Amino acid sequence: MLKQNKILLILLAVQLVLIFWLSTGTGALSVNTKKSKLLDYSLSDSNGIEIVDTEGVIKLAMVEGAWVLPEQDSFPADQEKAEQLLAELSSLKTGLPVGNTLNAAKKFAVSSDQFERKLVVQSADKVSEIYFGKVPTFKQIYTRVEGEDESYVVNFASHKLPVDINAWFSKDLLQFNRESLVRIKLKDIELAKSDDEWELSGVNEGARLRDEQVESLISVITGIAYTEIPAKNGPNGFAKAKAALELAVGFTNETKTYVFKKVKDSHYLKISSLPYYFKIDQSQLSKLNEWKKSSLIIVDAPKKVAQEVDVEKSDAKKVAPKEEVAVEKKL
Repeated sequence: MLKQNKILLILLAVQLVLIFWLSTGTGALSVNTKKSKLLDYSLSDSNGIEIVDTEGVIKLAMVEGAWVLPEQDSFPADQEKAEQLLAELSSLKTGLPVGNTLNAAKKFAVSSDQFERKLVVQSADKVSEIYFGKVPTFKQIYTRVEGEDESYVVNFASHKLPVDINAWFSKDLLQFNRESLVRIKLKDIELAKSDDEWELSGVNEGARLRDEQVESLISVITGIAYTEIPAKNGPNGFAKAKAALELAVGFTNETKTYVFKKVKDSHYLKISSLPYYFKIDQSQLSKLNEWKKSSLIIVDAPKKVAQEVDVEKSDAKKVAPKEEVAVEKKL
């Protein structure tokens, strides 16, 4: 009798475990479907992206063929980062589902009301919502597509979906192709390129341009950077503030003027070709201020002076033996 009761208890325990397993949808027995990719369509024609977490949302929009941040004066977004995200999502591969119920989705934090990240991708005729949840192992994450019951584990990382505006705005708006540069004017420096050779105006005879220094100056100019999204409206007092430095860089078809000003305790840059006011670090302004014309040239010794020195040395050699002869005669 006791033996029979033991068997019944074991069977009951197995049944309870099986019921729990099937109800949560976390076992392989609960599902028998498999798809090779998380999405059965491409996101290449998307025109909107939203990344949501419990603390906020980041929005990107496609405007005239480029990604912008619509809630930040349509400032350019990081184009490469946005395109890489869409390409990676389009190619995400899945294996067997790890769950197919609401309880399973909540357990993995991929339900509509409980998630780590929610990604909304819009196109002209489709809206895709993808939930990303807990991390089972390194470089893997639970995920689920809205409208589907199945939850999956995919090779992806949540850090690729930062809900931080600083991770999404373009950092290279001030960059340009240095090979297309043909003119530079900075304080007493006026450089112009002719036949791929830089020439410095106002240089005295005997002075030569140091090409490596010109390249260093160009590197300082192209290295001007900003660390926060600029505004289209300048800071209070910018218009009346005196320019701390002005720089002009010329290209084949245009010349851009850089005006640096200090407003209160901050330094700003306004470029004639852009509608933004860039906040920059003081060190960048200091690096530009260090340059002057003498930094770019090397002065050769005048030839006449060198010849006179040679003559004096030669005369000295001729005089010395005669004096020695005169002394010997007296003796």
